[in-house]
Amino acid sequence: MKLHRALPAATAVAVVGLATLLAAPAAQATGSASAHSGSVSVSPSPTYTRPAFCSGIPEEDRGKTGLRGLPSEIVAGSGWHEFTYRVTNVSTVKLMETDLTLYVGTADPKIDDVSELAVTVEWSDPRSGAWKPVEGEGAEWDDNTNFATLGSLEPGEYADARMRIKIGKDAKAGTGYFFTTGYSYGEDDQCGYDEISQFDFTVLPAGSSSTG
Repeated sequence: MKLHRALPAATAVAVVGLATLLAAPAAQATGSASAHSGSVSVSPSPTYTRPAFCSGIPEEDRGKTGLRGLPSEIVAGSGWHEFTYRVTNVSTVKLMETDLTLYVGTADPKIDDVSELAVTVEWSDPRSGAWKPVEGEGAEWDDNTNFATLGSLEPGEYADARMRIKIGKDAKAGTGYFFTTGYSYGEDDQCGYDEISQFDFTVLPAGSSSTG
């Protein structure tokens, strides 16, 4: 399995322990939240102060992360395509804040490095209205880690971060995937990485037609 870059050491240890990253089948998007879910702010909680120390989260999902509306096929050079990064509180504990992380990788035997897919991802900061790089053009090596913070979520609530993706016109055709995970801070002073989810996409050559 080829990754865009090695996971940061602290993240890698936590993530592999939670999700058996390279061995277990990846979770896929369901496309829906709880019937009782409600959308809340995508900004950090203005009155919340993170504790100096918090214990590790129990063996349960808290902030379930996922990508909604990510195209399954993207034509190289076809411009921007918008989607959302959703966090749903699937626990019984109020989440005070959740930091979002996104990794891109490939397992395509025809691709030597994921950079050949020429993926650029940005997110829209609601406080400034500006698009900020997460992956690819304009992004630093760690801009995909904790790139946004969502505010408090009651059990069953969700929040969406607005995202967009483009593929460079000279990209090599092939398949890639995104890993999503969040670092959740609970009202009970427990915090930690939530389970990883995987979302696949295919890059098509410039000038071809996409089916979605």
